[in-house]
Amino acid sequence: KMKESLNERQRYISQLGEGGFGTVFSGYRRHDLFPVAIKHIAKDLVINGELHCAPLEMVLMVMTAGDPVRENAVISPLAWTDLDDEVLLIMERPEKCMNLFEYDNGQIDEGLAKEFMRQLVEAAIQIHKAGVFHRDLKLENILIQFSDARYAGTAELMLTSDLELFSGHFNSKPFSFLTGTHCFRPPEFNHRGTYEAGPTTVWQLGMQHCENFLTQTIKRLKVSEDCKKFLKSCLLVNPDQRITQEQMLCHPWFRSSVLPELNNISSANIAKLSLQQH
Repeated sequence: KMKESLNERQRYISQLGEGGFGTVFSGYRRHDLFPVAIKHIAKDLVINGELHCAPLEMVLMVMTAGDPVRENAVISPLAWTDLDDEVLLIMERPEKCMNLFEYDNGQIDEGLAKEFMRQLVEAAIQIHKAGVFHRDLKLENILIQFSDARYAGTAELMLTSDLELFSGHFNSKPFSFLTGTHCFRPPEFNHRGTYEAGPTTVWQLGMQHCENFLTQTIKRLKVSEDCKKFLKSCLLVNPDQRITQEQMLCHPWFRSSVLPELNNISSANIAKLSLQQH
């Protein structure tokens, strides 16, 4: 009865997505209308060739989130319960947000790209300190939440919880099983057949930065020299020479004077935000 009551305490609205690891619905908690995402997860999951029980996803989210709802850059879990053949996971569902791919089709100015990158690097460091490796950093997995829908400068970034691609308590041992988006795999996987958490995260962050400028050729970028040097240090083919996450935050680019434009968000973005509220 307690298991059923958790499900009954949620009001379903619509399906957000479906994949091999379960189905996600948008909804609200009935007692206070708090927006939630309701995820139904298959009981047994095979991750990297190993069988795991579904609550692993909840454990990884707790490890990564750490603090209560919206105190950090990772979407927070709220509750979960075992429903015999599946696990029901209740997560926060931030409103007034869109993924970075949807935001002006991924095109942003250098100043705003720098602010977003700073937040992403800080989020990645937070996740790694919790012993969790995301493995699929891409524009579609990065949410922008607007505290004021009129100004892009009020945006905050959050990582979505595609935790089937996370690896808990990783160590220095390289990974040999590739997960995540194929086109963002690090070059060392092609050369060595293995990859490690830190250098891979830096590579994927650099790739997303290039995506923001609609090119993967650094020479063609119309950005500052500091920005180009930052990207080159993230995208070195040799992972041993690649910049670290901590070094990224200390890079001269973050100390340069290029500031985000506080222009009004485009009408297309406002329309997308409005649609999410209905």
